[in-house]
Amino acid sequence: PGKVEHLTAYKVGRRLIGLRWAKPKETYGDLKSFTLSYMSAHEQVTRFVVKPTPCIAWSQLYCHTINSLRADTEYNVTVQARNSEVAEDGEMSTVVVTTKERAPTAPDYVNITSQAETSITIEWGLPNFLNGVLRSFLVNIEETDSVNVTDCCQYFPIQEVAARYEQASYKLELNNLRPASTYAVSIAAKTVTLGPAVSITAHTRPQVPSMEGMLQVTDSSNQAISSKPTVIVHTVSVNKDLFA
Repeated sequence: PGKVEHLTAYKVGRRLIGLRWAKPKETYGDLKSFTLSYMSAHEQVTRFVVKPTPCIAWSQLYCHTINSLRADTEYNVTVQARNSEVAEDGEMSTVVVTTKERAPTAPDYVNITSQAETSITIEWGLPNFLNGVLRSFLVNIEETDSVNVTDCCQYFPIQEVAARYEQASYKLELNNLRPASTYAVSIAAKTVTLGPAVSITAHTRPQVPSMEGMLQVTDSSNQAISSKPTVIVHTVSVNKDLFA
């Protein structure tokens, strides 16, 4: 096979390197395995074989994490593909990595998946480059506008959402919000330090007025119950803006 494509270290810890790559443009048969090797100035080459395992967050790519490394050490890491036709590794792709954590990039995306009168559900993606061991996400929400201008704006403490393992996406429901209000939501990933945030604007739904006591049904002809009734709707003045 040819060289694997886009080889990179998306995750680096003091004793680990998380690799990510794409299959070669030319495989000349079904992919059977990948041969990984690494070495530093203080260590001899270590070589091992792994099965093609898709990444959790990037299903079209392959991932593998090398553990038990030295901290603050520069490693040369190579990946070679092998197919089922020839008992020989393909061309070599190399990346140079130092085992030192840095800040992650921003989450890949953030979306609003549901909106209610007093709650919003948000979903966001794993950063493309963790650059460290993912520990948590910090979620900040701020009310920026409200239908009740005199009562704006609501304060919320920053929420820290623990990330026990890597996922393609994460979800969080934000509760105790106010109806018909606008909120700015930002999310940042945290490794050894905090990375940049990704933001979105969200809106809660207006409160639906209760219809209890607003409908009066009368029989205009005093005929039998099978007669067609007349429905009279009395609008409550305090909610008149909601019907405009």
